[in-house]
Amino acid sequence: MKKLFLIVVVVCTITFGFSQTKGFEKGNMYHQIGVGGQNYWRISAPGRTAWWNFADFTTQYQGEWGIHDYVGLGFHAGITAGGFRGTTSLYVPLGVQANFHFYQLIDDKVSSDIKSDKLDIYAGVNVGAGPAFIPSTGDVFGGVHAGPQVGVRFYPKSNIGMFAEVGYGKSFAQFGLVIR
Repeated sequence: MKKLFLIVVVVCTITFGFSQTKGFEKGNMYHQIGVGGQNYWRISAPGRTAWWNFADFTTQYQGEWGIHDYVGLGFHAGITAGGFRGTTSLYVPLGVQANFHFYQLIDDKVSSDIKSDKLDIYAGVNVGAGPAFIPSTGDVFGGVHAGPQVGVRFYPKSNIGMFAEVGYGKSFAQFGLVIR
């Protein structure tokens, strides 16, 4: 697994170049691999209970493409595992997201250097769904998630950085690696 992760990092770094002028730019692709916690709605079969499921752990891949100087559209996919009502459930979230990168707008409007090449602060929304199941009982059900997120990316190197995100839906808290 470590070798696969290293190969992905090297390929993405070579593919996406070695220099950037801003933390977020139109036309660029941003890859995030993170861990954290997720929450979603469990949708059960007719006649069965539907409830809000709070999962303990999620790992997700997110891709975001800059479609405007300040707006990015993307997707997310991952796997979430957690316990609820004495059982363990697994959920495979798949969804889309949109983010507004307001730190880039602020940098364009002020005359001083606020280091937008190293920092990117954004807010957005996400929506998605996916299959879920409880291995101990064999129950299969659907899950849906939606909500806002706020995040920050910091780039100590020109193309590799770290991110942290809080929100509702795809994750209530997440952090990890970002490659631009």
